[in-house]
Amino acid sequence: MSNTRTLLLPFAVASSALLVGQSTRLKFEVATIKPTPPGAIHNGFHSDPLVIRLEGWSIRQLITAAYNLGPYELVAPSWIDGAFYEVIGKSTKPTDVSELYRMVQPLLEEQCALRWHREKRDLQGYHLLLPTPGKLPAPRPGSCIDMDPKSPPRASRPGGTMIAACGNILMPGVPGGAGLDGGRVTMASLTSRLTSILGRPVLDKTNFSGVFDLHLRFAFEGFGRGPGVDPPDTASDPHELPSIFTAARELGLKLESAKVPVDVFVIDNIKKP
Repeated sequence: MSNTRTLLLPFAVASSALLVGQSTRLKFEVATIKPTPPGAIHNGFHSDPLVIRLEGWSIRQLITAAYNLGPYELVAPSWIDGAFYEVIGKSTKPTDVSELYRMVQPLLEEQCALRWHREKRDLQGYHLLLPTPGKLPAPRPGSCIDMDPKSPPRASRPGGTMIAACGNILMPGVPGGAGLDGGRVTMASLTSRLTSILGRPVLDKTNFSGVFDLHLRFAFEGFGRGPGVDPPDTASDPHELPSIFTAARELGLKLESAKVPVDVFVIDNIKKP
């Protein structure tokens, strides 16, 4: 029985299996890329073990998905955001979603004449600092679930609140914003989450190698306004959720604006399919 699912995603989910420059290139047996019809959904995603279908995706989204890039890692002409396409790719053997995304790489290179290179650039981002060592919440018993392969994980606390596996971070939606919850979390995991939330690179400068419990609530207002514009540092209404910057300070951390070295993906040539 095939496993079919349909999701609406603004960006593809990153996977460690999406590696650039592998010696073996996976390709679709049959694939098409064409403009999305007027009125079609945007950011549609469907896959089963043999087929992937992306509906209403920009060229930027297709590239970031295929090459496993954060949005800030791609240096490209602006027109790749202005048109939307449908991609249907079919494989002859069952495969997982990460491999299906990788198969979009040769499709873009053939149909869009995509050529690119990597280079280091200093981009606007953040340093994550720990001004007061020892302030981070120490792990508490029961704050996370130890993953025992011999027994199924406990899904939630009484009342339905989800508990993450130890080291993982959940991001629940809350009124007016979102949260970050986790037990025995590493600074690397938090840095990765903050990078996704802020849409800019976050570099760990805490020198903290231990684990801690995480419970943050913050407002989303101000994100996504473009380069050079940060969310407000505090909420205008004391009953509103704080910004991610204020929430981090309450935890004992500080996000400081800084230039961060990033290995960027630079497009040398691309055309409309």
